[in-house]
Amino acid sequence: MTGPKVECVISYEVIIQLIASTTTDQGLRIKAELDTHSYPTGIKVTKQELAAVCLKTQTAEQKAAK
Repeated sequence: MTGPKVECVISYEVIIQLIASTTTDQGLRIKAELDTHSYPTGIKVTKQELAAVCLKTQTAEQKAAK
């Protein structure tokens, strides 16, 4: 015997709230919002373009010092 077929419908709003409520013991907090814009697919990013992306990391001590 099998159970009933169950379909779960989750809205974008619920998914965004779930993502946004994510935290870690180290203090990571996530900000999330729905982006409804359309973007082209298949765009190739060169190594040079990727190297130009400014990514910053912070230790807990650095964050606490602010």
